[in-house]
Amino acid sequence: MTWALQQLEALGYQFEVDDERIKLHYAVDGDPDPAQVKPLLAVLRDHKSAALDCIRRRSEAQAFFQRAIQAARDWADLGRVTAALDEAYSNGQLSLSQVEALATWAGQRSRQLAEKGDASAGLIIWSERLTTPVAGECPNCDQADWWDCGGRRVCRVCHPSPNQANLDPAERAT
Repeated sequence: MTWALQQLEALGYQFEVDDERIKLHYAVDGDPDPAQVKPLLAVLRDHKSAALDCIRRRSEAQAFFQRAIQAARDWADLGRVTAALDEAYSNGQLSLSQVEALATWAGQRSRQLAEKGDASAGLIIWSERLTTPVAGECPNCDQADWWDCGGRRVCRVCHPSPNQANLDPAERAT
């Protein structure tokens, strides 16, 4: 039965479960070949309960991997998630279209992650954000205390001026 789902996916079908119905969407231009599709649909009809369970499990697995990708804190985390994603696809727990969508999302997420071991330091605030005030406040500390660093405004709280780093806070304000 899983084989029939995979064959239909390879032909361009996508599945959706609506209560106890399986909805098929043909996502490819043109018309499907009835000689190929009819026997596969017969298998799904004969094993409808198992097909519903399989499609639901795939949907749950996709939601799990979406959460895992979002929760990745660094490249190592994302690497473990994508390795598990590959294994889930190999075991038939995810369809090719699901894996492609998750891989695209993992690629987008990778551009948001800290490089190398930077994530171990906690929340990473990129230096560009600390030098570009949004509404006058630092995005890291929410303070509006800036100093000039070579023509760029830099957050005085997060990145104190080297000349003022050893001064007490009352003296820094001057």
